Amino acid sequence: MVREPAFLVGVVPLVFSTGGGAESRHSIGTGVFGGMTVATILGLIFTPVSFYVCARGLRRRRRAEGKTAWNRRTLEAALDRVVTAEAKQGD
Repeated sequence: MVREPAFLVGVVPLVFSTGGGAESRHSIGTGVFGGMTVATILGLIFTPVSFYVCARGLRRRRRAEGKTAWNRRTLEAALDRVVTAEAKQGD
């Protein structure tokens, strides 16, 4: 989170360039500045929202299946299935 503003401040001279070759530097600076700004905003908004949506969907699906959150009984049942499967493979 600290890198993005520092990077954007470093690109500002390219955005406001003057002198020889200023047109190409201005084009590069504008593209880099805009891209980094959009990427930062999407990273700050899209990532937490996507985690929330996925977690909510998983909770709804588990409720629809009649299961609640993971508890000791469900974990023990899963462990028993793994142990049984490993025992069958060993035979």
